[in-house]
Amino acid sequence: MVPTGKAAEEDVPCHFHTGGGSLQIVQGEPYSSLEGQVKLSLPIGTGIRKNDIVQSRETGLRYRADVPREIRGHHIIVTLRREGGVKGAI
Repeated sequence: MVPTGKAAEEDVPCHFHTGGGSLQIVQGEPYSSLEGQVKLSLPIGTGIRKNDIVQSRETGLRYRADVPREIRGHHIIVTLRREGGVKGAI
């Protein structure tokens, strides 16, 4: 993960929920972009806030975080977004 405005947390164990995501390729000028949203599970205590940038180690794709939700003190779920207008998350 690469949060904005604070020290980056790297190698955080996490799970991208790719099955229920809604990523799509959008044709634009001068090139196409990948837009949509996906959910991410993180261990409790992970420092993530709204608008932090998260990068997938597997794909290299960067996302911007929505408001994280703590699930029963067990883990954190956050919705991540990729949008053509979000500079730095593409």
